[in-house]
Amino acid sequence: MVAKKVFSIREQTIKDLATGLTIEFKAREDGEFRLCLSGSILPLDNREIHFNRDGDYAGAGTWLKDK
Repeated sequence: MVAKKVFSIREQTIKDLATGLTIEFKAREDGEFRLCLSGSILPLDNREIHFNRDGDYAGAGTWLKDK
């Protein structure tokens, strides 16, 4: 039997002033959420990581920050 995962994601933005890296946790209405990393310190552009409702990895890719 597999134990059920328990997690809670709050929308939050964390800015590291020393490196210029911004970490954003974003919740969606459908229960999925994503983690967005942005900043000039990232050599291959901004990144976005998607997770499904169960908290499992669903995909990742580059992200063009909303303007």
